[in-house]
Amino acid sequence: MRLPPTLQGDAPASSCYQNAPSGFELGHWYRTYTSFADYATLRNVQLLATSGQSTNVSKVDYITYQTPNCSHLYTVYGYETPTEYADVKTFRGVGDFAGVSGPLEIVSYGYDTACDAYVMYYEPDSSGKAYGLVIISGAATGPTAQTLEELVGGVEALGNRNLTEMAGKVEWIPYDRERTFMPYPVCDEACLQNKNNPDPSGACPSE
Repeated sequence: MRLPPTLQGDAPASSCYQNAPSGFELGHWYRTYTSFADYATLRNVQLLATSGQSTNVSKVDYITYQTPNCSHLYTVYGYETPTEYADVKTFRGVGDFAGVSGPLEIVSYGYDTACDAYVMYYEPDSSGKAYGLVIISGAATGPTAQTLEELVGGVEALGNRNLTEMAGKVEWIPYDRERTFMPYPVCDEACLQNKNNPDPSGACPSE
């Protein structure tokens, strides 16, 4: 557990924090808890993270999700580039999301009491103006209740008022298992250009 580097200012970095092992963030994840209120309009959010193919690209992110009362899978595609800080990368959108960019800072990572991996990030929303906490997990239901309680308590113990407020707002991102038997979709050209987004009217695409 650590204070995100961009919030540390002149404060000394935590001497107890150890960088996440190489490759720890790769693989198939569920975005399970967040302090962002707008995630209430999403459900069944999953992430497929693969290794970048160059030294300038640390990781490629392919996110899929559904909205309430709609079975269509929406997608977000982008990549991450390294920064001067350990365990901090900059997400960069492509195509229609080319203007979306911001730091992804690991606050904590590890394994919960059920031995499922998790990572807690401090990151911006899609506008890049508001920041919040997001927890991804190897389990669809997220970290166990005991681990979640420890994470929230750990954030509060860091003593940063803004982070403490965020920790108090952390809510579960609904996962209703509709996608249990759905294969992870191939990212087609519309996906690569980030054109597969919800309609502002709320209409669900016909499959």
